[in-house]
Amino acid sequence: MGICDDRLYLQLVQATIEDDVVPLRDMYGPSGDRDYLQALVVSKETEKGGAMVNDKRKENGVPLVDIIVVDLASSSGSHYIQDKLSSTAIRQFVLNKRAEDQKWMQEQWLTLCQKLNVSRQVGEKWWSVLSERYHEAQRHYHTINHILHMLKLFEQVSSGSSSSSSCSFSSSPSRVLLAIWFHDVIYEPTAKDNEYQSAQLFVEFAKEAQLSSNDSHLVVEYIMSTIKHQPTELLLKALVQQKEKETEKEKEKQKQGEQEIMIETEQSQESKTDTEADTQPETQTESLTRTTDYHQALREVRLLLDLDLAILAASTLDYDAYARAIRLEYQHFPDAAFRSGRIAVLRSLLSKPSLYDSDDQDLDRAIKLKTRWEGLARFNMQREIRRLQNEAIPLV
Repeated sequence: MGICDDRLYLQLVQATIEDDVVPLRDMYGPSGDRDYLQALVVSKETEKGGAMVNDKRKENGVPLVDIIVVDLASSSGSHYIQDKLSSTAIRQFVLNKRAEDQKWMQEQWLTLCQKLNVSRQVGEKWWSVLSERYHEAQRHYHTINHILHMLKLFEQVSSGSSSSSSCSFSSSPSRVLLAIWFHDVIYEPTAKDNEYQSAQLFVEFAKEAQLSSNDSHLVVEYIMSTIKHQPTELLLKALVQQKEKETEKEKEKQKQGEQEIMIETEQSQESKTDTEADTQPETQTESLTRTTDYHQALREVRLLLDLDLAILAASTLDYDAYARAIRLEYQHFPDAAFRSGRIAVLRSLLSKPSLYDSDDQDLDRAIKLKTRWEGLARFNMQREIRRLQNEAIPLV
């Protein structure tokens, strides 16, 4: 197995295991001369090799290690040597896990399409498009696994709510889910318009699926929000306009209560104003605001952005795998340029007052996002910066 395969296997078996996988350039590898090693785990059939390692360590003048002999792991639970766990069995385990994940994701996508009244034929067609896109060769982090991670997290925050609603984060989970599926569907590391192209591909799906124009506009804005990882200007502008209208309505109610005698006159004037407004051309922002609760839309886009950055708060093993994958996606940059550019990105994120901004009525869950995730993410990014600053540490 290669280094990446070893790490993937450890991650699938137990994500909390920390590894230091190195290539073997001789029969001893690092066990022959690293003075900090204290023990060597061997099987009964490689016990003699353990003794040879200690001979080599003695020759190199480093302390001997304890030799710990363990039974062979079995692929079926038996204790027969011919049934030992092989690299073939490990690869089969990985393939089975991937197949299970792929099946689950396909079911999630088709279920979403069914809820949106999208035909089975259209849903299956676009599943093929999504699956093919997220398996492209240039991807290492922005793969189908990134979408899987976000979907699983969305499922957790939805089912973990103490609210009677299925998801107090979002009154329209479908919009968030569509944005999750499409936000990285176009990804070319050398391009600068991936989010825009992803949004355009979503528009193609929305037209074929005959989704409502209002929801489609919102999903486009959610996808575009991932460029700077903040709500787009259009969303914020629409929210401001909605707040202004709400304020005006409240003032109007107060005025009507204070001057009941003027009700008829005020209603007449209000009707005239509405008639005049109908003759004016309507901007995209005004059109959306008429039919959208932008307070809710803001909560939804913030949830999307939090889920997209959740990898920053992952375990040490998962975060390091993410950092290596990002380097592979930007392998067209030389090491020095990548180190400086990546450090700049991380410092920009660290300069934000808060990385996670989801607004939820469930206080326990809000605390988890804004404190637990926040602390882990900042720790991971600071640790990555230190590694990037040390040129002796390889990037992959």
